[in-house]
Amino acid sequence: MKVYVVEGGIGKHVMFSSLISELSRDEQITIMSSYPDVFEGNPGVYRSLSRVSPYQWEDLMMRDDTELFFHEPYYDLQYIKGEKHLIQAWCDGLGIEYRELMLPKIYFNQDIMREAANFKNQNGKYIIIQLTGSQSPFHHKQDEPFYNNGAIKDYPQSSSQALINLIREKYPDLTIINFALPNEGIPLENVLMLQTHYMVVAALLESAETFIGIDSSLSHFAGALKKKGIVLWGATNPKTLGYDFHTHITNKCKMNNQHCNKPYVRELGDYMGSGQRWKCPDPKCIDITPDVIVDKLVTIIEGKDDNSD
Repeated sequence: MKVYVVEGGIGKHVMFSSLISELSRDEQITIMSSYPDVFEGNPGVYRSLSRVSPYQWEDLMMRDDTELFFHEPYYDLQYIKGEKHLIQAWCDGLGIEYRELMLPKIYFNQDIMREAANFKNQNGKYIIIQLTGSQSPFHHKQDEPFYNNGAIKDYPQSSSQALINLIREKYPDLTIINFALPNEGIPLENVLMLQTHYMVVAALLESAETFIGIDSSLSHFAGALKKKGIVLWGATNPKTLGYDFHTHITNKCKMNNQHCNKPYVRELGDYMGSGQRWKCPDPKCIDITPDVIVDKLVTIIEGKDDNSD
């Protein structure tokens, strides 16, 4: 039995799903992960288990026929340098052939599809936005005023309401779903906050007019569904974490007058021999003006999208 361990956030789990058809070519695989719902219903998956499932060690690891696989693509040097997509880094680390057309794939059960359909019937046309991220939906701290750990990827708090206002001015009959946890960012007016499972939000993308996201789970759900939309990029890189059919908007850092292309925020110590933390040299690198975003939104909704930066 082949068992694969996946770590990281929801979006990273979604990206791993692009490998499953190759990994399960000879037999179905078992996945142990932090977000097992992402892999439920996939025909290549025999069992999708939480990494904290009871008895998993006795049930899986102690079997004589178990093969355990794990690779951390964030430490692929070519990915770090911005020369390789994360999906390719994962393929290379697990020894399977990478193809540029590999995309994530997610499946929805009937309950999720029913809830998404009910929302569509009740609310009409809508778009989904995600302006903050990097926090687990299961472990967020509701007693904190707001969460801002993903600051290098989050859209600026100071511009978020202005963006909402411009969208509402342009499309007054459009419902705006804000995909965020209760303690992420400042409260926004004229948006709908859904208290539902993240896979329901993913299912809602299928009927959405489009989406506006950051480098977080919503953009990866949209990648799996081949849904066109806008992704705002701060210190991370659309070339290594994005999808070609999305409209990517990047900004230029004041340090080098180009998109900063940082692979991820994480303390590596001397892993790269630098002893420095990877971080954006310009804290306003994702400070993209709302009118630029809305101009791109109009081209997508009105069918004129050119997928340009």
